[in-house]
Amino acid sequence: MRSVASELTARSSAWLFAPSFTRTSFLNASMMSATNTMIVLNVTRDRRDTAFGIGSAVQSLAFMSGPMGPPMFARYSLKAMFATVAVLTLALAPLVTFAVRKPPGEK
Repeated sequence: MRSVASELTARSSAWLFAPSFTRTSFLNASMMSATNTMIVLNVTRDRRDTAFGIGSAVQSLAFMSGPMGPPMFARYSLKAMFATVAVLTLALAPLVTFAVRKPPGEK
C-alpha cells in the first residue's frame, strides 16, 4: 500500500487530491459555525475565549489527522477501526449527555 506522500508525488493523484482537499475544506468550514454556536450557548462569557481556542485547536488536529487515519487502519485492520470508533463514541456519550446543557437561567 502506498503512503499519502507517495500518492501526492504521482502526477495523476494530485488531480484527485486537490478537489478532495477542497471539498473537505468547505465541509470543515461549514461545521465551524455549528461548533461556535455550541460554544456560545454552553460556555459562560468569561470562559469563551478559552473554549474557542480549544475548539479551533481540535478542529485543526482533526483536519490534519483525519486523512491519515483511514489508510493506517486499512493497512492493519478494518475491524480495529470500527472497534476504535465504537469505543470512542461510547466514551464520549456520557460527556455529551452531562456536559452539553443549556446555560443557567434558560428554560
